[in-house]
Amino acid sequence: MGLVFRRAHPPQLDTTQETEMSPGVAFGWHVHRAQESWANKADVKASIVLALEGGALFATISADAAGGILSGLSHWRHIAVLTGIAGVFLAIMAAVVSVYPRLPRGIPEDSTRHLYMIYFGHVGQWNPSDLTARLKTLTVDEELDALGKQLVEISRSNYSKLRWLQASLILASLGMLTILAASIGIF
Repeated sequence: MGLVFRRAHPPQLDTTQETEMSPGVAFGWHVHRAQESWANKADVKASIVLALEGGALFATISADAAGGILSGLSHWRHIAVLTGIAGVFLAIMAAVVSVYPRLPRGIPEDSTRHLYMIYFGHVGQWNPSDLTARLKTLTVDEELDALGKQLVEISRSNYSKLRWLQASLILASLGMLTILAASIGIF
């Protein structure tokens, strides 16, 4: 089971602080901010897609209800409409998976050694005095190790998030095209 680190808030660095950091650490935080920005943008896109797909599903179900413009379709055309509705529903589920928070089920037993200090779920498990003592002894290599783990996990999360969003858009498009084709008599 992989750990997922999401959107830990890196320090807002001014140029003085960045010159005091090693180039690798400063660059790592720049990459982290870019990853965080991509995650936020993906969440916004998925939220918009979720709202639009929900509206499309509601409109289509309403049009298929008794007295609606799709309710009198022939047998095959009605099956096509129902198939399209199922596609839009699956699209909504994919969008939900995209925005669903990915939280690990716990912290690793050797979290002190592996420096899981960036992700809020792990930091919250530390004893404050132990964390303070550990931070005082942290080397640049250990900081880079922790930051590297964070970057890998947030990148994996972003990739998964965007793939689910992509699947949602494809499913919604196919579902709505199927409904459209059935409503104009292509089936």
